[in-house]
Amino acid sequence: MAMVSISKISVVGNVRNVPEGCDPNGDPSSFPEEILSGLRELSQSIKEDGLLQPILVKEMGHGSYRVIAGWRRLMACKLAGINLIPASIVKGKKDDEIVLQLVENLQREDLQPLDIAKALSEMKEKTGMTQEAIAKKINKSPAWVSYHIGFTKADPAVVSAIEKGEIGASSARHIASVPKQKQKKVLEKAKKSAKESGKKKVSVSGAKTQATKIKDKAKGKKPTKKVDDRFAEQAPKIIDDFGSSQYGDKGIPKATKSTLMLFLSYLHAKHRLVIK
Repeated sequence: MAMVSISKISVVGNVRNVPEGCDPNGDPSSFPEEILSGLRELSQSIKEDGLLQPILVKEMGHGSYRVIAGWRRLMACKLAGINLIPASIVKGKKDDEIVLQLVENLQREDLQPLDIAKALSEMKEKTGMTQEAIAKKINKSPAWVSYHIGFTKADPAVVSAIEKGEIGASSARHIASVPKQKQKKVLEKAKKSAKESGKKKVSVSGAKTQATKIKDKAKGKKPTKKVDDRFAEQAPKIIDDFGSSQYGDKGIPKATKSTLMLFLSYLHAKHRLVIK
C-alpha cells in the first residue's frame, strides 16, 4: 500500500459503480443531487475516521495511476479536500485485476443477488475460469457461486419481480431453475397462490412447489393428489365404521378393514392419492 496523490489518479475505461451521466474524472460537486448526497455522507465519514479501505489502482507509468476499484471513495476524498490517499497498487495480469475488482465489490453490504450474479458471470466470461476456480479465488464455496450465477438464467419478468420486491432471492432462484420460457408462467402461478393465501410476497415454498410441478410434468410424472386434512383425521374412524354393522343396517354392504385398505391402496397406485 502507498500514499498516492489524487491528482495522479484517473479513470481509464470502465470502472464499476460509476453512475450513468457522471464524468468519472470530473468534479463530484457537479454531480446530480441523488449521487452527490451519498458522496457527501461518505465524505463526512472519511473526514471523521479517515479512509478505512484503500482504493485499488494500477500504475500506468510516469507516476500516474488508473482506478480499478474504489471510485466512490476517490470522489468522496475529493469532496473532503484530501490530497493524499492510501491505495493498493495492483501488479499482475488483467485477470488478477478482474478478480480483485470483484472481491472489492463483494464486500459492499448493499450488493444485491442480481449484482453478484452479473459480476460473477462477467468474471467467468472474461477470464475463462470455471465456477470452482472462481470460488477458490474469492474464498467462497462452489455452491455459493453456482447459486448466484443461476440468476443470470432468470427471465426478465422474474428479474423485475425481484427488483419490485414481489419475490425474494431464494424464491426467484427456484423459479429460475426451470426452462426460461416457462419461468413467467411459474411466477404468475406462484403470485396467484400467494395472493389467495393472503400473502403480499411469494414464499420460498410456494415458488418451489410451482417450479417442481413444471419439472415433474417435463419428466412425465403425475402430480400427487393430497386428501383433505379433515379426511386424514377421520380416516381411522371411517375404517372402523365400514367394518361395523351400522352401515349394513342402512342397506350399505359391509366392508372389512382389509377391503377398505385394499381400496385405498388401489387409489394410491392408480391416482397417486395419498393422505397428508
